[in-house]
Amino acid sequence: MRRIIVDASGWRTPIDFLEALKAATGAPEWHGMGPDAFVDTMIYADDINDAKPPYAVEIVNTSGLSAEVVEYIDLLSSVIRDAGGRGVGVSIERISPT
Repeated sequence: MRRIIVDASGWRTPIDFLEALKAATGAPEWHGMGPDAFVDTMIYADDINDAKPPYAVEIVNTSGLSAEVVEYIDLLSSVIRDAGGRGVGVSIERISPT
């Protein structure tokens, strides 16, 4: 499985995380910022993002993140998993401790 490493150093808000995730998955500039947009392009639509399943987004250097950012990462990770991400081989995981 392809690993996409995303460095969380310097993130201050959930938007920082979402912008980094868009860049890491090769999402187009017009890509939405809500969980549904990521579910659509990471799981269901194989013609929008550059990254194609299977892949795991591994977020590193999370120890300095605010609780708000950690909660949003965990929320999006759960949404992807619950929408069937594991079935197509897509996941988002925090690798380093918080």
